[in-house]
Amino acid sequence: MKHQALPLLLAAATFMPACAASGSDGGSDGNVLVTIRIENVGTTFTEPSGEVTPVFAPGIWVLHQGGEPLFTAQMPDRGEGLEALAEDGDPAPLSMAAFEDLARGTFTMPDGTYEDGAIEPGGSFSAELSVPPGARLSLAGMFVQSNDLFVGTPAGGVPLVDMDGAIVAADLTASFDLWDAGTEVNEEPGFGPNQAPRQAGPNTGPDEGGVVRPVSEAGDGFNYPTVSDFLRITATVATDG
Repeated sequence: MKHQALPLLLAAATFMPACAASGSDGGSDGNVLVTIRIENVGTTFTEPSGEVTPVFAPGIWVLHQGGEPLFTAQMPDRGEGLEALAEDGDPAPLSMAAFEDLARGTFTMPDGTYEDGAIEPGGSFSAELSVPPGARLSLAGMFVQSNDLFVGTPAGGVPLVDMDGAIVAADLTASFDLWDAGTEVNEEPGFGPNQAPRQAGPNTGPDEGGVVRPVSEAGDGFNYPTVSDFLRITATVATDG
């Protein structure tokens, strides 16, 4: 689907740099420094046309107390940047949207590298967040080899640190789902000509005119891995120094 394009060019599973992290992630009184780590633990999944390697793109994190900052399930995309994230792996427009938050930022640089890009099996992203007690986390990033799928928390986010300052759950993976943004017609994962690694440029592909929903409800007949098949998302208290 057409959307306001940024100069984001994807080839194979390679992404040009997205915007650097924005927002507050430094410590302050009463806050807890938490490291969010996203590891690609996948191998391959099978489609009728062959084997596909799961790849995860740079994304966005948001700390908030309530609301649904990134999307609302079963409603159309709000036109604030989710489409660019889900179709082209670009979190920058959504990171600048006018939603209410405590802090926000993007994760763009795989661990152990000096360039922005996506993570293939064996790769990981990490982000250190200064989390107020009681805050919720919303997080989303593109599932590469798709037209408009993204891995994300529920619309209202997930609890991260309780009112006593303790991590609610060390392993957050089960709280994430594979979502369909409803902005572009789905093609066979890993083989569609309008998918980011194969399309001529961003904003390519027919408009779906759908709603944001779990991909399990898409009913398109394609095979999709579960999030736990290829990602592990964890939260730990960051160490000082």
